[in-house]
Amino acid sequence: MPLVRSAQSIALALCGAGVALHLYTVGFKAEGGTDAFGFLLGLLAWSCTPYAIAALLARGRRAVWALGSAAACLAADGFMH
Repeated sequence: MPLVRSAQSIALALCGAGVALHLYTVGFKAEGGTDAFGFLLGLLAWSCTPYAIAALLARGRRAVWALGSAAACLAADGFMH
């Protein structure tokens, strides 16, 4: 079980890093001000959905799947940002 616990911890850490990346992007790099608040809020929610799914997988019995999906999402987001 230690392998599953470490995979779960790493997956949740990667999910946290991905959400932090998107919060930074919406908060500091996005343009539009208060006029685009609704759009930016929707963009944040849509961008964090894969991390939420990976976190749910990590909390269940699919920690290795969560680790792979969170790592893939963070790698893609790091490439795009």
